Amino acid sequence: MNDSITADNAAVNQLRKTAEAAYAELQKGGLVQNNAKLTLEKVELFSGWYIELGRLPNGVRFGVSYDYSLEQQTRNLWFGFVSKDKSRIRYLSSILSPQYLPALETNDAFEWDGDLSLVRTAATIELYDEKEEGFSYIGRYIHLSAKQKPEDNWRAGFQFLSQTIRTAIAPPKLSIDSVITNDQLRSIFAVGNMGGMRRSTLKNLLVIVSDHTKGLYKDKWVGSILHYTGMGKLDDQDYVDQNKTLAESDTNGVNVHLFEVTVQNEYRYHGLVRLAGEPYPDDQDDDEGESRKVIMFPVTAAATIQNESNASEIKRIANELNARAGSYKIGNLQSIRKEINNFERPPSKQIFSTQTIQSSWAFHHGGRSELQFNIGIEDRGDQRELRHGVAFSFELSQTLPRIDLLIPKVRRFNEYLRTYPDLFADMRMWNSDRGKRSGDYAPAAILPEFVKAGMFVFLGTRGPTNAVDLDKILSDFDRLLPLYRFVETGVEADTFAGDGNSFVFRAGTKRRTGSTKMSLAKRELDVSLRHNLLQDALCKKLIAEYGKDNVADEHATGFGKKIDVVLRHPNNEFWYYEIKTATSARGCIREALGQILEYSYWPRAREAIRLIICGESRLDADADSYLKQLKTRFSLPVSYEQLVMPAIETSD
Repeated sequence: MNDSITADNAAVNQLRKTAEAAYAELQKGGLVQNNAKLTLEKVELFSGWYIELGRLPNGVRFGVSYDYSLEQQTRNLWFGFVSKDKSRIRYLSSILSPQYLPALETNDAFEWDGDLSLVRTAATIELYDEKEEGFSYIGRYIHLSAKQKPEDNWRAGFQFLSQTIRTAIAPPKLSIDSVITNDQLRSIFAVGNMGGMRRSTLKNLLVIVSDHTKGLYKDKWVGSILHYTGMGKLDDQDYVDQNKTLAESDTNGVNVHLFEVTVQNEYRYHGLVRLAGEPYPDDQDDDEGESRKVIMFPVTAAATIQNESNASEIKRIANELNARAGSYKIGNLQSIRKEINNFERPPSKQIFSTQTIQSSWAFHHGGRSELQFNIGIEDRGDQRELRHGVAFSFELSQTLPRIDLLIPKVRRFNEYLRTYPDLFADMRMWNSDRGKRSGDYAPAAILPEFVKAGMFVFLGTRGPTNAVDLDKILSDFDRLLPLYRFVETGVEADTFAGDGNSFVFRAGTKRRTGSTKMSLAKRELDVSLRHNLLQDALCKKLIAEYGKDNVADEHATGFGKKIDVVLRHPNNEFWYYEIKTATSARGCIREALGQILEYSYWPRAREAIRLIICGESRLDADADSYLKQLKTRFSLPVSYEQLVMPAIETSD
C-alpha cells in the first residue's frame, strides 16, 4: 500500500513537470488560452494520472497522461485528444497519416506499434469525478525506459499535439469553382454531412449550401448577390442557431463559405462570402406546403466587399499623406520632378493624385514610368498590412509602352544599392510576377530576370493597417528621395540646388538599439542592428573620454551625406569615424574607404585631421601594412580601430 502511495505521488510530480513544459510551449504558440488551467484527474483504466492541457473550440479535450505498473516495471506517457463524440475524434484521425485512418472500434485495449505511435480506444475512464462510458481518444504513446524521466521526454508528444491542433483549426484551402462531393466537403471543412447551413466550431466557420436540386428553399441571384434562404423547414424562421450565426457574421468573427449545387452531390465552391446588406423577411412555403415567413440573407463574395474597403482605406491614407507632406522633403516631389524633366510648372500639387490612387494601392503622380513612391494594402494571412516604399512596375500600358524605358533606371538603382549597401538595411524587397508574389529578401540589385513585362519589384517596409504611422511613411519617403533622384537623373542628390550647406558641428547622439533582448539570429545577421550597437558603443566610449559636447553621430557633411560619428578636438579640428560590419578588417576598409575620403575631401566638405574606419575584427598584418602605405605614399590620415560588440541578452 505504501509503495503504491509513493508511486502515485512520484507519478503526479513527474506528470506535472511534463505537463507544465508542454503547456508552456502550447501557450507560447497560441494554442491554449492564457487563462486555461492544468487539471489533474485520476484514470481508472490503469494506474496513472491525466492532466488536461486545454480544449479545442469544438470541446475536444487534449492533454497528457502517465501510467505505470509496479509489478511489470513499465512506465508510459500518452499525449492526445479525448471526446465522447466519436465523430470528432474520427475527424482528427482523418487529418493524420493515412495508415491511421481505420474506423474507431469500441474496445478497452491499446493499439500501438513501436515506441512512438498512435493509440485508438473507446475505453471507460473517470474524469471530473464522474464515471462515463464511451470516451474515444487518439494520441501518441511513448514508452519510457527505466532511466528516462517523463519530464525529459515530452517534446515528441507536444509536437504531435501542436501539429494536430494547427492542422485541425487551420482554415480550409480550396480554389474558387472547385467541385467536390459531400463527403469531401465534410472532411475539408470539419462540418456535418447534412443541412444547408453547417457550423464548424473547430475551424470557426459556417458553410452555407444553396442546393437547387431540392425545391424547398427559393434562393436567387441578383447580379453578384445571392439572396440565400435561412434554415428551418417548418413554420416561420427565426434568428436562432445558424440563422443567428449568419446574421451576426460581420461581427462574430465566423468565416462564411458558400457552395452551390445544381447537380446532385456536386458542390461548387464560391469562396468566402459576407453579408451585402441587412437580412429581410420573405414569403415562402414550408415543407408541408403552408405559407410562412423566411429570412433572406443577401451575400456576396468577401473579396468584393474587401476591395471596396481597401479602395476607401487607401484613398484615405493617400489623402492624409498628401495633407501632411508639407513639412517633409517628399512634399516637394512634384517640384523636383519639374526640375528633373524641365516642365514649365509642377505637374501636380500633391504626391498622389486621383489618377494614381487605385483600389488597393497608390503611386506618385507621374510615377508610372519612374521609380515610383508606392503604398498598398496586402493580405498577409489573417492580417492586412500597408506597404510603403519605392517600386518599379513593368506592367505595360499607354504610359509605359516598352520596359526598355526603365532599364537605365534599374541600372542606376542597382548602382546606388551597391554603393550604399547598408542604407536601407532595415527595409525589405520582394517581387511579383503577374500576381505571384515572392518572399521578402534583403535589399539588393535587381536581377536581369526580374526586368520583364508584368513584373513588379518593391523596396520598402510594411505594418498593420490598424496602426498606420503616417510620419514614419513620410520619413521613409524622405530617406528614399536621394535614391529616386539618382535613379531618375544619374546625379547624386548633393549637387541639386538647395541641398548644399556648410559643415557646422552640432554635438548630440541618440540611442537606436531599442530592445535590450533579441534573438541570436537577429543579433548576428541584422546588419542595421549590428551597426547601431557598434555606433552606440563608440559614442559612449568617446563621450566618456572627451565629453558629450564634442561627440556627434549621424552628422551632416554639408553636401547631403551623413558621417557615422564625428569627434571635435581643440581648434575645431575633427576626426571622422565610419563603422562597417564586415567580418574582416580588410572588408571593413574596402567598404568604408571611398565614403570616408568623400566626407573629408569632396567639394564643400570640412576636411578632417583623422579618418578612422571601425569594425569588430582585429587589424591583421596585411591590412595594417596597407593603411601605412596610404599614409606614407598618399599622406592620407586613415587608420583602423577595432570595436567590441556590447553584451546583449539573447532570447534563444
